[in-house]
Amino acid sequence: MDYGPALNKWLPAAGAASASAVLFFSGFFAFVFAIPIQIILVRRGNRYGAVTALLLIGLIFVGRVIQVSGLGPLSPDLVKFLILDSLLPAGIVLALLGYSFGRRYLLWSLRLPAVAAVALVFALPAVHEIVTPGRLEELFSGDFGAMFFGLDSQGSSAWLADQVALVLRNTIGVAMLSTIAANWWIGTSFAGLRANRMPVMGLHRAFVDDRVIWALIAGFGLIVFEWIFGIGNIWSAIGWNLALCAAFLFGVQGLGIIQHELLRRGVSPSVLRWTLTAVAVAVVVPGINVLVIGGLPLLGASEIWVNFRRRGTDESNPES
Repeated sequence: MDYGPALNKWLPAAGAASASAVLFFSGFFAFVFAIPIQIILVRRGNRYGAVTALLLIGLIFVGRVIQVSGLGPLSPDLVKFLILDSLLPAGIVLALLGYSFGRRYLLWSLRLPAVAAVALVFALPAVHEIVTPGRLEELFSGDFGAMFFGLDSQGSSAWLADQVALVLRNTIGVAMLSTIAANWWIGTSFAGLRANRMPVMGLHRAFVDDRVIWALIAGFGLIVFEWIFGIGNIWSAIGWNLALCAAFLFGVQGLGIIQHELLRRGVSPSVLRWTLTAVAVAVVVPGINVLVIGGLPLLGASEIWVNFRRRGTDESNPES
């Protein structure tokens, strides 16, 4: 029996899944581990991409089993760790699949938070385990805390643990959103290199649904209510996640407005990709980062009332 055709058909899937697994286990590049999956989705379609994604999830689980096998027999705690640790990357990969499958049904600015919510459901068990009282404090109270954070007392390690847990609870939503967006953006861009084109070169045609402003208002409302009335940290966390996710989307729209104005003034389209690099650099520059992080969402949200660009069906989707 000739297995050549079948091997040639599925070899790219195995290669992409393996490359994603290497990125995930590298640590440094784990944030963009799903780029090869997105490349497969663009070049070979959703069904082929779904098989590749399932291969990746299996590889990640097997890799974790190999990692923990050196720690001794698989105890219930280790099995729990394996399951929780595999859920987060599985959620991100499934969210990418959902974003691709749902392209014909929802505008990107509604589809992205929808699939990010799915990824968040997968991530919440691991987050809950991390922020369990005493878990982070135990980590920071030992040699790790003294070496990397200069902690010299139980009280200081408890304070740091509380702060890390607070930040994690308040930003997990936008972390999922930005991770999915980054993997989609970079993967789709790389997928177009073979055809010598950049299908998502710019954001000048990226519009956010006006209804997203209500998520921003609701988020800030919950934050203020918790601050004034003390309604509970859970409501504050929901508020921060809503507000930050909406701000991220409006920030994308704000960047799109800037790119639109550059194009209108005759700037070469090849320059558009460098605006993303400039923003990424500005975000880490003290002083300037405050203007960028606050200014871009405000600029994007202002288009609800000020029509900087002419909206139309041919200018509503950055994927076209």
